[in-house]
Amino acid sequence: MSKDRCVLSGATKNNMAPANVLDVYRVVPAQMKNVEVHVLPGVRHGYTMHSNTNAFNKNVYDFSMQRALPILGSRSPGRR
Repeated sequence: MSKDRCVLSGATKNNMAPANVLDVYRVVPAQMKNVEVHVLPGVRHGYTMHSNTNAFNKNVYDFSMQRALPILGSRSPGRR
């Protein structure tokens, strides 16, 4: 894995990412400098889905897009 990676995950309220999975995520950046990990406290699974009124979080969505879009943009066919 040589390209930049960003892992974004909810923490205490994310039923899809148990604590032991988050613990593994947290140590990855020390071993792989091209990986950043953000464990987002109080965020539910599905927080980026505007239609999910129980989970959507605009502030965390905006943060996530600010981190993810530059990485995704660097992978577009015209930028390889």
